[in-house]
Amino acid sequence: MALRVLFATYCIELAEGQLQIGAYKRGLRVGLALSERGHEVLFYCTGHNNFHDDLTAQGKRRMRFLDFPFRPAAYEGAEANRASFLAQLGELQPDLIVIGETPMAGPMLEMTLCAVEAKIPVVFLDNAYHPSYVGAFCEKHGAMADGIVLSGPSALYGSTSYRYVTHVPPYMEASPSAARALLRDELGMNADRLMVVLAYDPNVERLGISLLTQLDDPDLAVVFVSPDPAGVQRRVAASCGVPRGRVRAIAPPTEPVLFGLLQLARCAVTKCAYMQVTESLSLGTPVVSLYYPGFFSLSAMPSAIKPYTHATTTAVADPATLAAARRFLHTDAEELGAVHDGTLGAADRVADFLEALPRTPRADAAVECARLGFTTRRIRGALLALHPGRAPVVLDVRSNCLREFPDHAVHVVVCRYALGEDSHFVRLWGRVFHSARALFIETRRIRAEEPRRRVLYTSLRARILLELDMGEEVLPSIVEMMARRRLAADG
Repeated sequence: MALRVLFATYCIELAEGQLQIGAYKRGLRVGLALSERGHEVLFYCTGHNNFHDDLTAQGKRRMRFLDFPFRPAAYEGAEANRASFLAQLGELQPDLIVIGETPMAGPMLEMTLCAVEAKIPVVFLDNAYHPSYVGAFCEKHGAMADGIVLSGPSALYGSTSYRYVTHVPPYMEASPSAARALLRDELGMNADRLMVVLAYDPNVERLGISLLTQLDDPDLAVVFVSPDPAGVQRRVAASCGVPRGRVRAIAPPTEPVLFGLLQLARCAVTKCAYMQVTESLSLGTPVVSLYYPGFFSLSAMPSAIKPYTHATTTAVADPATLAAARRFLHTDAEELGAVHDGTLGAADRVADFLEALPRTPRADAAVECARLGFTTRRIRGALLALHPGRAPVVLDVRSNCLREFPDHAVHVVVCRYALGEDSHFVRLWGRVFHSARALFIETRRIRAEEPRRRVLYTSLRARILLELDMGEEVLPSIVEMMARRRLAADG
């Protein structure tokens, strides 16, 4: 039976020319696979006009793109977002909602919470960073999902007891034969020693040019992939004069050709972004990447990957970066067999997973919430404060970690409950503190400084505080929080 599947993703343009497009692209790839099987695909992507290529063009021809008006808000504004999303979901009636990555902010979080409220199964697409991280990931985020798909090279797969989790390879299909034809027939190049620069980011382009000017390899062929190939060609000529190696700049080709180029390459130059790095590695190609402090870091990756990656924070190749590029250009693809087992076809695997998913939400998420401390008894205690003199009956509980502070974590905890014959749904924030003292200090501060916050339940013994969800505008932005954590992890 054909499904109606709604995707929620994003495409964000950041400072210095960066684009965050990974969630958008994997959503498109899975959406197209479902469309080819005869399913109806609806697509919601904030900022989708920030990026265009052959894949996005296919998606906009084959899928129905939607607009859900949203603005970051608190209190009454947050309730307006909720009402708007619920109304649109009521009109669309999707069978399943797929979220482009674990939702911790913005429209994707709103879509997730409204999907749970509307009793629509929800699936998260995210990344596998390390085999040992799977359990911790599910503990923090799994209780909100009916399915989780983690993608990456096989060296990143981990085992888990959570039955709703599956691993898939990176989302790509490569055609090395088509890439060879492009190099030979259109570009007049050979693939014997090829370096591919994914120059979507201007700083990655500069890093590629810097490497090109310093590498002393007359047999090196370099292909820059950029939305502005003529401009890249001019800048290469201005920086390098007449390069010793063959150099061409091309617009992004179709995905099979692009991934074919990466598979033929001895070295890829990319932004230090999860998908660009892991896609290259999975195709047997080592990576020199430009790292933006505060964003994805190679430090989280397992040891099997590290010999084939190098990150730099500057667009001018320093001696270490130059040495890594030279080493990678003489590395055989077979050496990367420990990184990935060679399997591809993730989009079809995810489509299989979605087709097999039950059409009703799972009923056991409350057990996972209880492990975090959000037991039915404590939730009922919060509901009694919300409805004094009544007898609420907890029907379902789900949770998802939103922020982690030095002294506590904030989870969104949603609850479906009954008052007599009427069913209700409430959004709470569950704060889990590292110490009873931290909880005591926070409770005292709320009473003195934040009268609008409505605390419903506290337990010093469990170090838990439950309050009404105030809207994410009250919390620090997820970008700020992740930047702080990654900078701390990087030392």
